[in-house]
Amino acid sequence: MAQQQADALALLAETALHHGSIPAPRASATRSWSTSTPRRWRIRISPASPSSRTGARVSAETSRRLACDASRVVMRHDEDGRTVEVGARTRTIPPALRRALHHRDRGCRFPGCGLPFGQGHHVRHWAQGGPTTLSNLALLCRRHHRAVHEEGYQVDREPDGELQFPPP
Repeated sequence: MAQQQADALALLAETALHHGSIPAPRASATRSWSTSTPRRWRIRISPASPSSRTGARVSAETSRRLACDASRVVMRHDEDGRTVEVGARTRTIPPALRRALHHRDRGCRFPGCGLPFGQGHHVRHWAQGGPTTLSNLALLCRRHHRAVHEEGYQVDREPDGELQFPPP
């Protein structure tokens, strides 16, 4: 129930942004600071929220989902927690490519959904060498993006370009 309520609140905010009820952000809606040690992966979300201030740990799949369509900064730490490397802020999906994705997909590509807005998803994730190109992206609403990353659904692109979503 809590997840459904959170999804409903996010859908209200996304709908308001999509219909121009509130000013749209000039950049990616989410910025993540990912930190890792050899044993764990953690992501902090901005703008300031309880999870960004506390540094709450999330699963690797949640980290991948949040990084699909966000600006990100990767920080690496040694075993003692000392920062050993901080990467430059990168843009996962540049604005022009994001516009082309929205124009091509016209909404969530998950079968039976079709919400008119969503988040960019790498069919082959960038962490596995997937390129940030239109042919490797699909637009998914927040609920179905989470279903793909955290609930076991897959996304496969057929030779004809159609997407398949095999269930877990």
